[in-house]
Amino acid sequence: GQVQQGPKRRMLWPARPTLSLLARFFDFVGRCAQAPHHVSVAKGEVRASSFLTWSGNAAAKLFMEHPTKPGNNVAKSLTPGGWAKTAALCATAGSRLTAALREPRAAGAEMVDRYTAAIDWVLKGEGGGEEEA
Repeated sequence: GQVQQGPKRRMLWPARPTLSLLARFFDFVGRCAQAPHHVSVAKGEVRASSFLTWSGNAAAKLFMEHPTKPGNNVAKSLTPGGWAKTAALCATAGSRLTAALREPRAAGAEMVDRYTAAIDWVLKGEGGGEEEA
């Protein structure tokens, strides 16, 4: 793709990765899994979509529109089972992070340890170690 110049150029805001942002992302994934959703990064919109296509077939559980190719679903290889597992893992991770954020505020190193433990759990699984497949 070509880099746009001038007023039509879209500006992206840098996001600082925080526990709160990560927890909100996991919540977003969980909400998208409750019903079929259409996500357009280019348009900045998310909307629930029909359970059926115009032809009467089951609609994709998640339609993540390619930013430069409207109508192209980058999540088309996502299976219903894979999407359900992803949503369940995101719900668990979101709950864990939200709980860490709601714990009474600790001071200094103790607070860092709690947050680090929560992030390790999200990235590596129970106990912070690698999970077996």
